[in-house]
Amino acid sequence: MINNTPHVPVMIDEMCEHLLNKKDGVYLDGTVGFGGHSSKILEYINDDGYLIGLDLDPYALEYSNKRLSVQLNSFSLHHANYKEFPEIMDSLGIKKLDGMLFDLGTSSYQVDSEHRGFSYMRESNLDMRFNPNSGLTAQEFLNSIEENELADIIYLNSGEKKSRRIAKSILKYVKTGNMLTTLDLRNSIENAVGQRYLIKSLSRVFQAIRIHINNELHSLKKLLTIICDYLEFDGKIVFITFHSIEDRMIKSFFKNNALKCICPIEIPICQCDVKPKLEIITKKALEPVSFEVSQNSRSRSAKMRVARGL
Repeated sequence: MINNTPHVPVMIDEMCEHLLNKKDGVYLDGTVGFGGHSSKILEYINDDGYLIGLDLDPYALEYSNKRLSVQLNSFSLHHANYKEFPEIMDSLGIKKLDGMLFDLGTSSYQVDSEHRGFSYMRESNLDMRFNPNSGLTAQEFLNSIEENELADIIYLNSGEKKSRRIAKSILKYVKTGNMLTTLDLRNSIENAVGQRYLIKSLSRVFQAIRIHINNELHSLKKLLTIICDYLEFDGKIVFITFHSIEDRMIKSFFKNNALKCICPIEIPICQCDVKPKLEIITKKALEPVSFEVSQNSRSRSAKMRVARGL
């Protein structure tokens, strides 16, 4: 099974090119998943290098531990959210990082697993949790939410314009006791939007509920408030995102931390003494090359942004 990985990592060549610049460096893979990116990091570092890997999915961590253990260089894996990386570093006696990687997508295994409830393509339990041992399931959430709040969550987490109509339909299914599986959720969305734009609406609503269940945007906001404090000079931060909300957050974060002056435009000479924390390496987000998309269609929406510590 180790040679037949359940997930194909995206933009792995670009990750190697932009993240890895110090053979004896300490690197963080904040979303280690099934170890595709981490494996490349371990191939790159020497005996003095070190890799820290974090993930919320216990199955993925178990798989990655077996996969990475055949490699010679040092690493440790931890069952934790990426925003908790400072506590992990402190427990390891590590102060700064030479590289940080955050792949914010769901894995192919999670999407395809019949028992996880991430996909509208097959019927399964409405779970959607990255960590199956913590928090509300999507079924519990949908069976306890008010219509207006659900509509807001769908719109804010996906931009779905028919969020109010969809929320109304979902709650109608809830009231009749018919919101138990992914098929029930799919049917409720289809009942609201019809066939013409069904696939896009399904993708958006499933995404929006998954984001809420796993508190993803809150975790990302928390991460962005602390990340610069743990980056070495000339260290790299690499983000891979899969939808526009997260990409805009990363773009804004990079821009705000690369500012050299915040003085009002009417002041001709800078007086703010702002010191930028980052240099933006990718002025425009990188996207997968056409060959990768042809081999892995799920990579088509990926965007990579890179910055360097100052």
